[in-house]
Amino acid sequence: MASTISPGSRCTTRVKATHSFLEWEIDGYSGLPGAEQQATRSPVMEAAGHRWQMSLYPGGTGSSTHRPRSRRHVALFLNYCGEEELRVKFHWTLVNQAAGKQHLVKEATTVMFGKCTDGVNMRQGDECFVESDQMADESNGWWTNDRVVIRLDLTVFGDPASTVSVDEGSWEPPKTWQRDMNQVLDELPAST
Repeated sequence: MASTISPGSRCTTRVKATHSFLEWEIDGYSGLPGAEQQATRSPVMEAAGHRWQMSLYPGGTGSSTHRPRSRRHVALFLNYCGEEELRVKFHWTLVNQAAGKQHLVKEATTVMFGKCTDGVNMRQGDECFVESDQMADESNGWWTNDRVVIRLDLTVFGDPASTVSVDEGSWEPPKTWQRDMNQVLDELPAST
């Protein structure tokens, strides 16, 4: 009696990930509006095939439900200026302009951006990006010669695409299979 294995299937799912960055250089940072809830916005820029804009609140947003906010924090947000739903992972970097100093990097989790509704873009960000006093301290190297550079590294994940293939081949044991198995069994030590 010949044994066979029925056809099987194999599935591969690939998620396209597009990596890119945005960089915003602000010359004359001290001239930005510093009142609470006053935003300065970058021009709309393109990265990873989509349009984005950064919003900077040098005086903070003053609108957090997580913890009290005041003018002590600079807030930073990423605005999505598109029409699709996107899954995005990004992190901010406040670029250090002084030799031997560290960049300030803020990690973010993966977030969803949705379609623009009523002319309002979806945004994600950090209401406590950096304390205002730390930002103003030139020895940190982030605000040097009235210049600030903000970099955003992002990855946009596409919809998972799956392919299924069916293995039409079948396996049949060799004709000597029964004889070979009997030989293996004969060679086993007798049980006590």
